[in-house]
Amino acid sequence: MGKLLGIYVKSFVLKVLCILSISFWQILFSQAPNALADINLANASYAEKIYVQLDNYAYHNRDTIWFKAIVTDSYLHLPSSKSKVLYIELIDQEEEILEKKTLKLQEGLANGFFELLQNYPGGKYLIRAYTRWNMNFDDDFIFKTYIDVFDFDLSSIEQKPIGLITQTEMSNGTFQISAEIFPKILDSLRTADSMLYLDWGQGKDSIAIERTGKSPFRFVYDLPKTTQILRLNLTAGNKNFGKSILLKKGELSVRFFPEGGNLVNGLKSTLGVKVLDENGDGQKVSGYISDNLGNRMVDFKTNFLGMGKIAFTPDISKTYSAKITSAEQINRTCQLPKIVERGDVLSVTEDNLRIKIKVTSNHKQDDSLFIRIKHRGASKHLIKTKFQNGTCLQYINKSFLPRGIFEITLLDQNKRPTNERLWFVDNKRQKLTIKALTEFDSYTSRGKVRMNLYTANTNLGPTPSNLSVMVTDNDYYRSLNLQRPNILSYFLLQSELRGIIENPAYYFREDADSEDLDALLLTQGWRRYKYDKAEQAHPIPPEKELSISGQIEGIKNKRHRKNPELTLMTFGEPTKVFQPLVDSIGQFNLNLPDSFGHGVPFVAQVKDEKGRDRGLSIQISPKATPEVKYDHQRNTVPVDSLVERRVAETIEIAKQSDPFSIPENTIALDEVVLTDYALTPEREAMKKLHGPPNRVIESRTLLKKMKNWTGFLFDWLHFNMGDEIDIIHRPNIKFANVIGSDFTYVVIDGEVVTNYGLLQNIAVKSIKSVEIIKNTPSAHARYASDVFPGVPIIFIKLEFPLASVLAIYTNSGSGLSEALGRQKSLFKDIIPQYSPVKEFYMPDYSRMEDEETQTPDLRKLLLWKPALQTNEHGEARVEFYNGDLLGTKLIIVEGIDKDGNLGYKEIEYRVVENKSP
Repeated sequence: MGKLLGIYVKSFVLKVLCILSISFWQILFSQAPNALADINLANASYAEKIYVQLDNYAYHNRDTIWFKAIVTDSYLHLPSSKSKVLYIELIDQEEEILEKKTLKLQEGLANGFFELLQNYPGGKYLIRAYTRWNMNFDDDFIFKTYIDVFDFDLSSIEQKPIGLITQTEMSNGTFQISAEIFPKILDSLRTADSMLYLDWGQGKDSIAIERTGKSPFRFVYDLPKTTQILRLNLTAGNKNFGKSILLKKGELSVRFFPEGGNLVNGLKSTLGVKVLDENGDGQKVSGYISDNLGNRMVDFKTNFLGMGKIAFTPDISKTYSAKITSAEQINRTCQLPKIVERGDVLSVTEDNLRIKIKVTSNHKQDDSLFIRIKHRGASKHLIKTKFQNGTCLQYINKSFLPRGIFEITLLDQNKRPTNERLWFVDNKRQKLTIKALTEFDSYTSRGKVRMNLYTANTNLGPTPSNLSVMVTDNDYYRSLNLQRPNILSYFLLQSELRGIIENPAYYFREDADSEDLDALLLTQGWRRYKYDKAEQAHPIPPEKELSISGQIEGIKNKRHRKNPELTLMTFGEPTKVFQPLVDSIGQFNLNLPDSFGHGVPFVAQVKDEKGRDRGLSIQISPKATPEVKYDHQRNTVPVDSLVERRVAETIEIAKQSDPFSIPENTIALDEVVLTDYALTPEREAMKKLHGPPNRVIESRTLLKKMKNWTGFLFDWLHFNMGDEIDIIHRPNIKFANVIGSDFTYVVIDGEVVTNYGLLQNIAVKSIKSVEIIKNTPSAHARYASDVFPGVPIIFIKLEFPLASVLAIYTNSGSGLSEALGRQKSLFKDIIPQYSPVKEFYMPDYSRMEDEETQTPDLRKLLLWKPALQTNEHGEARVEFYNGDLLGTKLIIVEGIDKDGNLGYKEIEYRVVENKSP
């Protein structure tokens, strides 16, 4: 009840804010004395906007993805006070959530990272972010972006496991697809048969590729002519490679969008045009409109994003068509939209001070009408006015209007909407100005850079702001991020329009043409505004903290006259005991204290008023996750060859800098012969990560050799496998290390162990199998950040060059909770925690010894500082060191202040060769 009351109060407060803003707006509408307030809010006005800034958009599968998240309310862009928990997920092409980060929001801000793993196949990956509150608004306010991931281990980035793809349209109404398959690129030893899986939406198939020793394998397959996308997935050894093929010819998609809604007979109209290729990219074309008599009416052209505007006066007695020619000499002729005999035309223009709204009609002379102005679904204003000889003009002072998209709607005298137009007000007075100044324009390699930052609001002067600062190689970053968004393009544009916006940051460059932004709103914004749904119920409350909830089953039994007592004990450091209240129908909720990690084992027990647990059981309620919707057509777009070359260069640099990542320097696995080995999903996942195990000890062997003094796993390993595993004794704790390795990670039921105190208490009887994976190069990449938080992985590799994995599988699959015993009255699970935050590593060359500076410093990303706060004077300072790479460096600063004003700044400096002796 309290939560529902809180939501009601916040809804009321938002409406009050809107009323206050409307009162202020009425001052601006000096020519509208009959203005009427209309405060019905759009449903989207209650949502949260989520923006995730990435350090890059192209990676190899041993890279780190650094990110910062900003969560604001939808209307004012104030840092959100609703949600305190944010989820960010990495999702592959098979729509599997590979990793989920749970982040604590502080004043709407959070930052974190993903470690990409070597078993991730190359392709496009989805990163999405959401709060539980935003699940009330369908997909409209779930942040989504796609990144390219390349395979670090491929010998050449140009060589693909699936290549030389051709498609032929056959006379019998099918597509014939042919390709060459190179399994050896994925599995050089061809240790197992390879499989090629096909999925074309309406059907699936699989083809076995036998170990014939021949390469490549020629693949030919017939598909229905209606097929649009074919997805291929090649599995070889423990690796996968996916490829999607768009089965279309090079056709242009052309759409027309009449301003306001319709082409009206005899009234001058503006017609938006949008031209896309088969990949959904805008195409620059030229063309003309002609009538059915062959008269050429008007010429037009589109910009480089495929959009343009055409002005002409249609005649209903004629039909019109447009002939279009692209730069590639692709021709297309298409019909214009239908002309209506009677109607109104809504036209919007502006000058430096005012927005001009003009309405013309071919059937109204002095009728009343209303013009409604909306901004992000709220702060509505309704102007009552009249036609004069079929024309109506309204001027709006735009000086104090909020920055962003406005929805201008024409309503008839009965307030029924007839025409609509989106318009962008670029009010520079509501902007966060960021200045970034380096001491010099150029520096030497490994030189120290000092940079001063200043933030100010145009109206109020210096203002404290939260900034992210990134310094990277200019040529590298720009070549990989041609389509990148930024904080301005997301909050002011992408978050309010549905669909994909090509090159969104372009519209907010200082040299951008405002006509291009208007063309975007005229075409893509045509009836695709996110603030189009009426207010509705929001059943999912905002998440203020981590919690677990559930239900006590059996409480309705008449034996239990009072509410049962629930006790929950966690086994972190330190151990904690909770006793959440259980209501009369058995429901409970426990809000958890803040903690960071990958989950803490807990046990829970419920008893009645007499201390008995008979007839009672505990069910933990799972938290809903939004349905994964991966746009597979994105994977059909070929990656730019320049992007591939740039990433290939980065991979070569990484191999030179890190000798332990070179396949030739790794230790080959011993030959494995496994009989009667059931490849469960958990084992399959481990096999994909690290390859097949070198040794497997099944449950029957564990039990057969178990003695009275070896009932616990580490004791059993010490007495039975002392020649393969060394059990290291420390005060009150034991560690296991595979002999011949420098470090051994222990993974139980797929989760790496960080609490060794619990691990040594696992009983042999609870174990299904123990498996040894010797000296696998992927172990550090997968587990080092968990076991050694905050330590750069390169240092861990230098300290422990050879790392092995001891994989333990329990009978129950419940991980470390097996160490807590197997009482029937106990419920065991994992309590959620916030994901740990790793600090970005930067060398300090003023403190390094000579021998430490001998390693080449070939970093592309020099600085990632996602949470820099300027002081009350709007000032901050950062320092960092350059690497050895020469050339132009790019500094990107994005920021938001407490009032929701947004800022973006780019500057450059150069790194030159140090010519000192």
